[in-house]
Amino acid sequence: MVAALLAFPCAARCYAEQRVRITGGADESGQNYAWTVENLYTSPVVGLEFPHFRADTFFAPAGWSKEGTTNLVHGGERPRPGVCRASVSSPEQGLAPGQSATFGLRLARAGALRRPGTVTVRFADHTVVAVGGVELPTAEPFSERMGMALGLGALLAILVIAEVHRRRRRAASVQKPSEA
Repeated sequence: MVAALLAFPCAARCYAEQRVRITGGADESGQNYAWTVENLYTSPVVGLEFPHFRADTFFAPAGWSKEGTTNLVHGGERPRPGVCRASVSSPEQGLAPGQSATFGLRLARAGALRRPGTVTVRFADHTVVAVGGVELPTAEPFSERMGMALGLGALLAILVIAEVHRRRRRAASVQKPSEA
């Protein structure tokens, strides 16, 4: 079974979706995110991890701890990618089979991209499932953030090299007639 899941990523995703369903994402403003997590498995959900960028607040249902959440933006801090974690201390407090609950976060300000990502779900029987395709706030990739600057830098370098090469050829052609 494990070999089949490793060999066929779609099978792993479909298998994960049979255990838990996560729907939702950003609202119209793009600043508030809400996800409904539905337990389709036989064991209670006892932990969730939502990757984020620029979140300042994380919301979990009553009885769920948010301990272990990383890199929430406070004040003028430089935003960094982090993880919003929610967990319960006992399976009885978790999300029982067939139940659903809503989790959410708020972004500190604009600048995060809305992209599909992976949420990690932990069950009381120690099963861990990664659910892909969940809309999450993510940082711009380095290539998108710096792509224009890198492109212009490369163009400038090519122009400088071409100019140096042109001057060397011109200097070489001027020296050849005088040497003869």
